[in-house]
Amino acid sequence: MRFLSIIRYPNLIMLALFQSVIWFYLLEQYQVSKSVSDYFFIVHILATLFIAAAGNIINDIYDLEIDQINKPHKIWIPNLMSLKKAWLFYISLNVLGLIAGFWVSWELNKIWFWSLYWIPVFLLFLYAIRIKKVLYLNNIIVAGLIAYSLFLVFKLALSGGNALQYYSGNFGFTLQETLSFVLLFAFILNWIREIVKDVEDVIGDTAHGVNSLPSKFGWAYTLNGILLLTFFLIGIILAIAVSNRINQKFFAIYLILAVGLSLFLFVKQLKFAKQPKDYHKLSMLLKIIMLIGFFSVFLIRI
Repeated sequence: MRFLSIIRYPNLIMLALFQSVIWFYLLEQYQVSKSVSDYFFIVHILATLFIAAAGNIINDIYDLEIDQINKPHKIWIPNLMSLKKAWLFYISLNVLGLIAGFWVSWELNKIWFWSLYWIPVFLLFLYAIRIKKVLYLNNIIVAGLIAYSLFLVFKLALSGGNALQYYSGNFGFTLQETLSFVLLFAFILNWIREIVKDVEDVIGDTAHGVNSLPSKFGWAYTLNGILLLTFFLIGIILAIAVSNRINQKFFAIYLILAVGLSLFLFVKQLKFAKQPKDYHKLSMLLKIIMLIGFFSVFLIRI
């Protein structure tokens, strides 16, 4: 179990789960003529998981001194693995991910698709060595990469040439509208979560020059930023629910009662957070809200 914590296996499980829901349920509902078989989609999942796990490792390598302050109980270098072996592990996972990605691209007969797997490899490396210390951009990159991993599933399925607009429901959302909802929800919610994690890690970040919102501007400014993004997301959810209250009744009700109220609960708990462990709990709550929101796609009637 300690070894699995190196690659953040709960996050990887969620990533694989979300991609699988899109591929095996959502795209099936829209009767998308997929460009590759389910077998190669599994290979694609492995590629993204290997690359994501490598990103976690390189981040830990460059955060050794910060983690000694913020998370001393989670440090695994050199307790579980030497720094040299950690680098080797990082390189090996990236190589495995890129090999799997090349295999998928070869099956698609579109070698250019392979470049889409290189993008997160480079961004995750740059994040660890530089972007992590760049205010605003650090949170946006991480949230964007999570949304990007979901976008890749749609891109993989539609690489045969059919446009998003081609797949339209008779009474509900088009595939393009559903894609926009999924990616926007994933991006904003993970952006919020990254800021919450910055508050949790503010002591170590401040000591080592990481420019996060709490280390640069303090708690009051950061709280306002979190609330602004949260209420913006709630506004989007309510707008979608109201505009689809007739043709998508169950979906609209679910958005309001499950997703909307969960976000209001987050706001309420945010006001009482004082210690790092409180922000860790808020981060976990946002993961749960992510699950609640993502599974609303099961209620979309096309």
